Amino acid sequence: MFLRITGVRAEKIQDISYDACIAEGALLTPSNTMPNSPLMRFDFKDLWDRTYGVGAWDRNDWVWVNEFERVDKDEINVKV
Repeated sequence: MFLRITGVRAEKIQDISYDACIAEGALLTPSNTMPNSPLMRFDFKDLWDRTYGVGAWDRNDWVWVNEFERVDKDEINVKV
């Protein structure tokens, strides 16, 4: 598998978007499937605290956001 980096930035964890919550592993449930549902962030908060310890969400740490897209091997242009 090959990935093309399309963006790198720092942001506060509490600024995470609805789509990023899903991409990071928050589960879709009947209560949070509406686009931009605030319940998705609550579910992600629980995931974050379970992963990094109680209170990790409240610290609102800076995190790296790495964006990428999958590319075919034929699209790779490597210069050596």
